[in-house]
Amino acid sequence: MTWRNRTVLYPNRAAWLAARTLTLGASEAAALLGESPFAGPWDVFIAKRDGAEVREQEEFNESGGVDLNDPLMRGQVLEPLVGRAYTAVTGNPHRDIGTELGKPGHIGITRHRTEPWLTASLDAVVWAPGPDGFPDEIEGAGEWKTAKDSWKWGPNGSILSGTWDSFDRIIPQHIGIQALVHLAVTDLPFCDVAVFTGGLCFRHFRVLRNEPTIRTLVGELGRLWDLHVVQGIEPDLDGSAACVAECRRRLAENRTKSRPADAMDEEDIAVLVARREADAAAERAKARILARIGDCAKLYLPPGPDGAPHGVRVNARGAVTAY
Repeated sequence: MTWRNRTVLYPNRAAWLAARTLTLGASEAAALLGESPFAGPWDVFIAKRDGAEVREQEEFNESGGVDLNDPLMRGQVLEPLVGRAYTAVTGNPHRDIGTELGKPGHIGITRHRTEPWLTASLDAVVWAPGPDGFPDEIEGAGEWKTAKDSWKWGPNGSILSGTWDSFDRIIPQHIGIQALVHLAVTDLPFCDVAVFTGGLCFRHFRVLRNEPTIRTLVGELGRLWDLHVVQGIEPDLDGSAACVAECRRRLAENRTKSRPADAMDEEDIAVLVARREADAAAERAKARILARIGDCAKLYLPPGPDGAPHGVRVNARGAVTAY
């Protein structure tokens, strides 16, 4: 049974979102694994419990107008243009899933062949030339993205294969995981990821099918899905916004009593005090950097080991950001 036979089309975004609450989508997989910068296991746990949407993209400030800083709005407006740019640059044709399956404007959800709780919503199906000796075009998945930060994306035209943690510095890891889930669900041989970054810079990448990686990924997602969604066991407390919000929701309404702190309380109190002191030190450091930076926009450090800071940026409003 091909991915086409396992795809259900929905006439609008509202119907598509309602259907997504019952399964784990490709864009939610990184959150469940704890590998997304925008959401985590608690977001998935609460969303699937409550029948809500996992917000796996960066937060934004809502306004009365059209705000292209809102990643959801930016995606709806620009992602069709990403597809057009992909075909113009690579020469590879593409069609959105609704058009490919005979219902233009519809959004598709494809279920995994043997694990129906795992799904993918492809932006498009693409066709690329086959390798030497295979003159016919080969079908693959297409994933269109928009992103403000170009420095999170590596060399244009990169080809990736292997484990998702090896994708770092080429494409964001959570997007690599999404591409791998697309391949796991559809059985297609590759997923082309195309992106407009800040300044409308276009780049494209190819994630190749790797069977050991896909088996590992689906196995780990299945374990976490069964644990947190099927069995309803809470993830470990992690301090995420979703986790803290859930803990606050459970607070008793009338809290007037007090008790001595135990050893675990004492350790956590010490962490909070240390953070308060570190936050105060950070604000003083920002002030000193602003006072010394002059007409520069960036201070950079010599190359260090992975994970070490590279320096700081200062924007036009005087916000200081370490990178």
